[in-house]
Amino acid sequence: MWNLDEKKLQEMLDGFLNFQEVWTLEKVKNMTLEEYTNIKKDNPNRDDFTFWIESKLDNLGSIWGGSAFKFGIYRRNDESRKESSSGRLYSQNYAW
Repeated sequence: MWNLDEKKLQEMLDGFLNFQEVWTLEKVKNMTLEEYTNIKKDNPNRDDFTFWIESKLDNLGSIWGGSAFKFGIYRRNDESRKESSSGRLYSQNYAW
């Protein structure tokens, strides 16, 4: 079913272990909103939880695409006023 060589499997395992090292169970239990979602497109060192799940772990399975509402709440990159509608709420910094 899967055609994965040993090198690819090791890369996947290393990525997962790195995630577990950075995002320990204790850190996940106590993370702040900023640690959960903190979009800053000009920041090449993004390390928030949602970035890890969507980008850094994509070789384990992709959740790319769609809207950021898939995370429940997210930090908005565009801080302009936006009207809440269709069950979606917006503040200057966050949407949920």
